[in-house]
Amino acid sequence: MTIPAELAVKETKAQKTERLKAAKNPWESFDEIRQFARDGRGSIPEDWALYFRWWGIYSQGDGNGLAGGKGGEGKATEFFMMRLAQPNGLLTSDQLRGISDITKKYARNNIDITTRQNLQLHWLTIEAIPEIVDSLVKMGISPKGACGDVVRNVTGCPLAGHNHDELIDASPLARRVVHELSTNNAFHNLPRKFKISVTGCPLWCNYPEVNDVALTAIKHVVDGKEEVGYTLRVGGGLSTEPFLATRVPAFIRQEQAFEVIRAIDGPLFITSCITIHGTCDLHGTCTIKEPLRKVNDSITGLLSDLSIADLIEPAEHASGDYPSRDHALAGGLVSIAR
Repeated sequence: MTIPAELAVKETKAQKTERLKAAKNPWESFDEIRQFARDGRGSIPEDWALYFRWWGIYSQGDGNGLAGGKGGEGKATEFFMMRLAQPNGLLTSDQLRGISDITKKYARNNIDITTRQNLQLHWLTIEAIPEIVDSLVKMGISPKGACGDVVRNVTGCPLAGHNHDELIDASPLARRVVHELSTNNAFHNLPRKFKISVTGCPLWCNYPEVNDVALTAIKHVVDGKEEVGYTLRVGGGLSTEPFLATRVPAFIRQEQAFEVIRAIDGPLFITSCITIHGTCDLHGTCTIKEPLRKVNDSITGLLSDLSIADLIEPAEHASGDYPSRDHALAGGLVSIAR
């Protein structure tokens, strides 16, 4: 049956994005990028303007923004930007030298350092991208997962392991989260980007209040003994509608921290909130802060209805790899006063 033209509904930008995301996992399609490099810039299909992001790549704009572009975006040039995610901002001296060599050869000897502890290379050609990625992989670095609707780079204190006043060095946890979640195929198609931060720094220099999930080290008395663990915040973000994360009243032991992050992360982070409290707009507003914001203007009031248990419970049904509710919550998380 043919739908009359006057009744056909035009696909929105958000709907197109979700359709393309469902159609392809870009992490399994890097060979297509190699073919683009052989065939030249003109061979790249329009859909890859989205898919490139999963490899940390954006088309480089002309910098004119509102003055020379459309919708606040500059006009695309023939060049690309590549983002490199460094867990907790950590690099070895050999990696730094290798990135420096790549920057001199391909990026006009210019590199950005971002607020989320990433590095960004500009002025890259499509012909150079496979060579750059191959060189990075040999160093133990990859742009994979640095952009797109995935678990983004995990930030932390830049002095982790060296700060005299830190409660714990949380950088191993940041590395583990990136290694096991950030480029995990199970999480290649999240409703929106997902940002995590962990720190043992008492100053909270990583701004936990503006992350989807953030763990900050605290001291707490458990069974009469002082113990260092984490407190949890969820639902923070910046962008066009800044929203401060909500503190969940629980003490998380160090050995439980990764399992708690994994339980909240992934496709369930929206599913859990939305299943309980309704839907949100596709893509543009699908972050964990939106269900929290829309359910109740008072986040304090919301927590009486939406608990960390509500966020983690759907994990039981999502995959056997997730911890059970008893293991992740009742088995060890200690309730603390708000």
